[in-house]
Amino acid sequence: MKIEVGKKYRVGGNCRYTGNVIKITRKADLYGRADCYYEVVSGEVLPEDEDDDNSFLENSPFAKILEPYEDKTIRYIDADKLKAVIRKSYPNDLEILEQIDNVAVEDIQPVIHAEWERRETLMGSFLVCGNCGSFFFATLETAYCPYCGAKMNIRGVQCEL
Repeated sequence: MKIEVGKKYRVGGNCRYTGNVIKITRKADLYGRADCYYEVVSGEVLPEDEDDDNSFLENSPFAKILEPYEDKTIRYIDADKLKAVIRKSYPNDLEILEQIDNVAVEDIQPVIHAEWERRETLMGSFLVCGNCGSFFFATLETAYCPYCGAKMNIRGVQCEL
């Protein structure tokens, strides 16, 4: 696979960077080898990597586990604010405003963020949801509370799925 500047890639495979998303910022040909420089878009940057130059060789084993990444985030907008901008820019075009009103409305709800609180007992440890207070015995912190659906911020870092 050819690595392209400006494109995003998800780190695959089974390494400490698996799941991270990186963006290629530049490429440089040095001594007949192509170095790819990147920035971490999402995922954890490990403390020992903070001083690293964030580069890899284009034909390295690391490059072979990269998968093209396409951001599929849906962007919702406030229709009333959009209509106000259109009225100001195109005061005589009421057809556009009618078309906006005819667009199907998505049933969306705000995302609730919370954090897990780990508690220890004689029977073992359990997690308590910072939003609803529900608890369950588990060994791994999950990205969402199974009871209220709150998206968890684990150790202060927002989970990306």
